[in-house]
Amino acid sequence: MTDTQETARPSQSERMRRQREAIAEPSALRHIGPTFDGDPEAAFRLSIALDNPKRGEASFLLWLAKIPVPAFRAFLQSVWEHDHRHYAAFPLPEDMPETVTVWRGTSALTRPQAVRGLSWTLDRDLACWFAMRFADRNGSPLLLTARVPRSEIMLDTDERNEREAVIFRKRAKVDGPQEDWARGFAAIRDDRQQRAEVPARTE
Repeated sequence: MTDTQETARPSQSERMRRQREAIAEPSALRHIGPTFDGDPEAAFRLSIALDNPKRGEASFLLWLAKIPVPAFRAFLQSVWEHDHRHYAAFPLPEDMPETVTVWRGTSALTRPQAVRGLSWTLDRDLACWFAMRFADRNGSPLLLTARVPRSEIMLDTDERNEREAVIFRKRAKVDGPQEDWARGFAAIRDDRQQRAEVPARTE
């Protein structure tokens, strides 16, 4: 084979089909198509039909495929509630208290829609920033808060300096007036601007 020749590669859809069939037992195959089409009920049934070791792999593949959010949420929540106490939980900080206050900032969403989101934060000002950063364009800024047991926190990460906590919630309350959210937004904005202005360190 010459340098100019290329090995034929399967298309993305073909690779995804092979991956789907590789992880699914025969009893689960009939739920795959509807799950990828966005059917939450099919996604739930798919999670039940898979063996425990394959649920995590399937979650990753569904995430890669960017299936419709309602179906992905139904699958992920089913997997989490079924398996997390056994092996699926991510390590949490040892100093995290048994009950934690979390916030979620959104715009352009109704309150019920915002509550159903998975991404929350332990930093109130940061949640204010998320609520207000596109509020002029999107409208409907909203800051929600909830007190949750640490056992409900699926993932706690600070990889993006956002103190993110992945949580399934059904209830939360609005935290403060919009003027207060604007102050939290300004605090994060000013901090980020200051960080951007610091000269890069040279060796």
